[in-house]
Amino acid sequence: MEKISSVKAAAIGALVAVAGLILSLYQVQGWKMPTVLAALLWFILFGLASFLIGVLCLAAFKAIKQIAERRAISASWVSSAAPGLLDCEVDGKRAIDRLLKEINRLQVDINRLATRAEMYSKQINDLLKVTEKRTIKKAKTEQQRANRVGKQIDRSAIYIEKRTGLFEILTKEIVRNYEVMKATLDVTEEKNGRTSKSLIFAFGDFDRAGAAAISSVTLLKQGAEKFRQSNLTKVIREASKRLENSLDSMLSCFTQFRDNCLRLRTELTLKCANEDSSIPRKVGSQS
Repeated sequence: MEKISSVKAAAIGALVAVAGLILSLYQVQGWKMPTVLAALLWFILFGLASFLIGVLCLAAFKAIKQIAERRAISASWVSSAAPGLLDCEVDGKRAIDRLLKEINRLQVDINRLATRAEMYSKQINDLLKVTEKRTIKKAKTEQQRANRVGKQIDRSAIYIEKRTGLFEILTKEIVRNYEVMKATLDVTEEKNGRTSKSLIFAFGDFDRAGAAAISSVTLLKQGAEKFRQSNLTKVIREASKRLENSLDSMLSCFTQFRDNCLRLRTELTLKCANEDSSIPRKVGSQS
């Protein structure tokens, strides 16, 4: 598509240049140009130039939109290198804030997708009713309508795939940073003790947020399964399968994150409990 647009823009630019050269040639040679030809050339020149500017503006708009989309679904600050001690609190907190923000946004997105899913379901049911009494003459029209629904479902699947990639990056970043923090925190120190308790509560919040997201995604997945099972057209079937798989990946991501949060919360709680129980023994041994 981009190559075709580039070719069109180049062709239009060439036509504009040709029209401009013709006008310049008449002016340089001092020839008298017929009024009709001059008007036609000016019309072509300005028309093509306007169209070319429109094509370039559209291309620029699409490029800006793609850049904004990439920024919205990426976390470029996440490094592949393991975090250091000073990185953990800063990068971990940054990943947490971004994750909570994205989970809230996901809930809005899922509600929107659920509304679309209801619309898709209604359209598919309408087409199935028509299919029962269709004629050969209307078959192509009904297939086109169904395929338009399939393409909409496919776009939803692509969107979920992109969001899943971002969630995988953020959840892994949180877990690896707080793994290091948990291992290095000396909970006998008052400041670290408060930090540990805050983390325990935070992991509980993540668990609840993850549970809510899992519930919403599961409902949407059930709708995707119904679309696939309808088998109305191959476009709908394959698009629904893709949506179902993308939602499965998102469910897997959230489930794994909840498991890690539960593990970290349990380990940190035990660590705090062990340290607290060891303090009286240390005091008693000194006396």
